[in-house]
Amino acid sequence: ERLETAAQIEQIAKFIAASLDDPEPAGHVHVVWYFVGDRWQAGDVEHVRRLRGMSGVVMVINKADTRTGKAVENLRKVIREDLPDVEIVVCGDPRGTNNWIPKKCGAGHPTKHFAVDFGRRRWTCGKEIEPNADGMWITCDDWGDDRPYGHGDLVNFTLGHLPMMCRESFLAAQRVDLGRKHRLAAAAIAAASLSAAGVGAMPIPFADYPLLTGIEIGLYGSLLAIYNLPI
Repeated sequence: ERLETAAQIEQIAKFIAASLDDPEPAGHVHVVWYFVGDRWQAGDVEHVRRLRGMSGVVMVINKADTRTGKAVENLRKVIREDLPDVEIVVCGDPRGTNNWIPKKCGAGHPTKHFAVDFGRRRWTCGKEIEPNADGMWITCDDWGDDRPYGHGDLVNFTLGHLPMMCRESFLAAQRVDLGRKHRLAAAAIAAASLSAAGVGAMPIPFADYPLLTGIEIGLYGSLLAIYNLPI
């Protein structure tokens, strides 16, 4: 049986409080994702304020691709009025739907100015804005497609609430932020290369073999952890 929101929040608050008794920070609840429904009510404000007193909170307006742009902006506006400094992420996944073409582009131009490629599922705004020095008209050129959006922002906001010791394990569990994983991998490779270069400079023949092997194994383990791959 589904719990009412107030009862859910009570259970979450108890769980967070219990986690804070863990002597290891990795066992604490550091951040809560609060998913916002179709309406924002006074009870939501009370619940979020209570949770923010115990942990970080990121507001998530989910399934934005199934809502109108105006509805999403109105929801964001009322949340900001009650919680001016709260972090808000808008997420959507229009793949396999017809919700990937917005009513307006980011600059506010309506769809009548869009060139739509249904094969590639991509739209481009061709609204003429102003002529340049050569007399040629500059177009808006805003564009979009059916890729999921907002998840990278959710990862970044979440990282801001996590202690350093928890960040790598959190990233390893995510599949939406490969760019950040690639950067971590590059840093690990660079550090291993620097260590190997130092070992290679040793003047004693064959003495570097065990050390180089250890560096290689360590790098291998680091890359597996970063990309959350099995051994």
